[in-house]
Order: sequence, then C-alpha cells, then structure tokens
Amino acid sequence: MASINGISTSSVILVLMILLQFSIPKDYSFNGELLSVLLGLLAGTFSIVFTLWPIKKIKELKGI
Repeated sequence: MASINGISTSSVILVLMILLQFSIPKDYSFNGELLSVLLGLLAGTFSIVFTLWPIKKIKELKGI
C-alpha cells in the first residue's frame, strides 16, 4: 500500500504541476498564496484518503 500511496501522490503532484505550468501566461509567475492553498488542500485530502483506505482494507480482511 505504501508503494501505491507514493506512486499516486507523485503522479497527481506531477500532473498538477504540469497543468499549472502550461496554464499560466508567459510573463506571469506562480501565485504563492494560491499554490499554498491548493497544495494544502491536496495534502489534507491525501492524508484523509491514505488513512481511511488501509482501515477499510483491514476491516475487509477481518470480515467486519
């Protein structure tokens, strides 16, 4: 599960950064506040998903 978590996190971050890079105008730089909010929301989402997913797997294995 750790491998799946790492690969999914890396791929989502890579795709988001590539999309951000291609979506900004040529003479514009990144907005630090916006990126910090977006990455904070992404980190929060990942922490919830990667905490609840193993719990669900363990419950399935135990048959609860």
